[in-house]
Amino acid sequence: MSGDLTLHHGNGFSRSNVIRIRQFYLAYPKGATASHLLSWSHWVELLKLDDPLERSFYEQQTVREKWAVRELQRQKKSSIFASGEPTGHASCRHFRTVRENGAREVARNIALDNLDAMQA
Repeated sequence: MSGDLTLHHGNGFSRSNVIRIRQFYLAYPKGATASHLLSWSHWVELLKLDDPLERSFYEQQTVREKWAVRELQRQKKSSIFASGEPTGHASCRHFRTVRENGAREVARNIALDNLDAMQA
């Protein structure tokens, strides 16, 4: 398949790249939202994460913080999502809450955070 695609469409269709393209399609099927602000190298790095919630967290943080690929790799390696200790990453707490308690609890926590912010 890789050889046929390269023959008909040019470079960029190595076996490993075709596998990543398939992974991308499965993770973000037609109609799903994928940020156009990320490079293919960002997506390759994000697709290495099996947990969709964790992948979504790092995707959003990468866009929000404008992380380069190396910074994304560093952040993943430091496991800020799993540790729950990142300074300035309140969204970590919300992502973990989704996993543990469901969307209703997240909505309540976001509302409380917003109320705290308004009172400050």
